[in-house]
Amino acid sequence: MDGILPRHVKHLTTTRTLSRASADAWAAPRDDLMVLEERQDDGTLAALDGPWRHWSRRVTIEPVGPGDDDETVRLTEEVRFASAIPVFGPAFVPLITSSLRRGPMRPGKVPWWSPPARMDPESVSALTAACLIGICAGFLSTVVTRVLTFAADDFGITTTGPQSTALAVIRSGVVITLAIMALADRQGRRRLALGSLWVAAGACALCAFSPGLGAFTGAQVLTRNLSGAAVLLANVLVAEEVPSRVRACSVGLQSMSFALGAGLVLVLLPLADLGLWGWRLVCAGAVLLVPLVMAVARHLPESKRFETAHVDPATAPRERFSMRRLWVLVALALAINVFAAPATQLQADFLKTDRGFSALWVTLFIIGTNTPAGLGVVLGGRWGDSWGRKPVAAIGMVGYATTAVMFMVSGVPMWLASLFSAVVGGLAVATIGVYGPEMFPTARRGLANGLLSAAALAGGLVGLLLAGQLADTWGYGPTFALLAIGPLLAAAIVLTLLPETAGVSLEELNRDPSAAPPS
Repeated sequence: MDGILPRHVKHLTTTRTLSRASADAWAAPRDDLMVLEERQDDGTLAALDGPWRHWSRRVTIEPVGPGDDDETVRLTEEVRFASAIPVFGPAFVPLITSSLRRGPMRPGKVPWWSPPARMDPESVSALTAACLIGICAGFLSTVVTRVLTFAADDFGITTTGPQSTALAVIRSGVVITLAIMALADRQGRRRLALGSLWVAAGACALCAFSPGLGAFTGAQVLTRNLSGAAVLLANVLVAEEVPSRVRACSVGLQSMSFALGAGLVLVLLPLADLGLWGWRLVCAGAVLLVPLVMAVARHLPESKRFETAHVDPATAPRERFSMRRLWVLVALALAINVFAAPATQLQADFLKTDRGFSALWVTLFIIGTNTPAGLGVVLGGRWGDSWGRKPVAAIGMVGYATTAVMFMVSGVPMWLASLFSAVVGGLAVATIGVYGPEMFPTARRGLANGLLSAAALAGGLVGLLLAGQLADTWGYGPTFALLAIGPLLAAAIVLTLLPETAGVSLEELNRDPSAAPPS
């Protein structure tokens, strides 16, 4: 059993009556989304490729009864399998079992729960670990925006100026993210992602003991920016490990994991109402992430592409760094975040001041209209890998621009506008997010993605400044109607200036034109 304990190996036996032709097709070695099989000397079928720690299949075909014309037979299939999915593996066992009962997959058939291409144990492990990093980073990156106002009350701060200064200082710590990303191109993705995550979680926990706003801000500089570096490095590593037809889907899953981590902060936030010191318990909640970080340490591999490029550079493909691509993606990040940052951060203020919502109704509105966006994120990743990045991303950006309608209407239309823009806009999360890891060579992929993160931050700051000034003069509706030019421009950039990357290897996307073609 390849060292696997018997209790970890699932056993499934199915019997059915089929025609001889169907039974022969069922008994043939599988080569589909789930597994690539090879027939062994004893007649069993073992896995050559697929997300399995153990796989064996035996098929027995017998006549239905004496004197049968052999056109109808009884097929018995025994499958023993152990999934290579760490941590979340038990949740997938019922789904895998259901698919096995239906038999070999038709070409192009993809179960709703599966990536659109076959993965191996290493890529499955990398994606799982990256999702765990996403959960941790979602918590660590979000906690400051949720607890800062409570911390200010505890520190005796009654004005918003010091809070704004603290947020500006924390955001300026993006230089730490840049440095980590650049260093990862030399030292490796795994080591720095894991180290950044440990330090970020520790810094967040130490916030619980902050004596004043200065110490709180310093700890959050490390928390937010190191967790940001960890999730960016996870994105890069996964893009370098998974099959080309799974890259966008992987970004979508990591984005959903990040949202889950951010949601954990909301779960703990009621602790802040226990007293002036209650916010400290929310920060101390970072200790709950320790088991997740330990799981990351066990399952996160180093990128094979990085190892090839640095351990044995002579065998690595020749790749080029394109400044044009960098500037195009910088423009894309700016265009999106000039709109996205104020639309997200000013939404609560709009609902409270312009629509008279209470705190409870603000929470219900945001949760009720934004939670379904997860459907768009998942579908965007799958469709981006199957149909292409460009059309799905463009549709998503145009849909996201309709967020501006929410600021122009009230009542039921406002709820529907927010819901529509969240779901359709979610299509662009994975299809645009995957371009960062795809469009740059292995030797510069970390630094390039750090620069794109800084560009997104700069776009958000510009958008917040513009929205803050214009909303006071024009009102929210006209302000966001103007800023909606950003995502529309982003859709145009994707359609006209970026290549289609679905199904194309990273080496081909970044091939040095002067390099000799492969023999």
